Amino acid sequence: MASSGNQRTVTKPDKPSGFGIIVRRHRLSYGMSQNQLAKLTGIDAAYVNRIERSPATPTRAVVLRLAAALALEGVPKDRFLWAAGYAPDHDYISEALTYRDAANVLIEARKQALKEENLHEG
Repeated sequence: MASSGNQRTVTKPDKPSGFGIIVRRHRLSYGMSQNQLAKLTGIDAAYVNRIERSPATPTRAVVLRLAAALALEGVPKDRFLWAAGYAPDHDYISEALTYRDAANVLIEARKQALKEENLHEG
């Protein structure tokens, strides 16, 4: 079978990344268009479309602008950053160690209080 030189190659678009799907879900949950999100973030609407539909991930600065426009704070914002492949600003390891240390202090204080109670009773 001969092929003509006028044939076009049709390429399938890449599948969106998990992050792109998350951006789209958040945007739609607010009933926002891509144009509205673009205006809120100060980025081009075509770029918002590309973020939602391609496997590419935007820069951390753009991810933070998207998070702000989508009113994501605290843990939801941290999850949003993780989904884009960026660590959150929040230092969970230090916080966990601080909570563990605080819990250990409380446990030791309780043990000491129980010892003192037993001494006074006995």
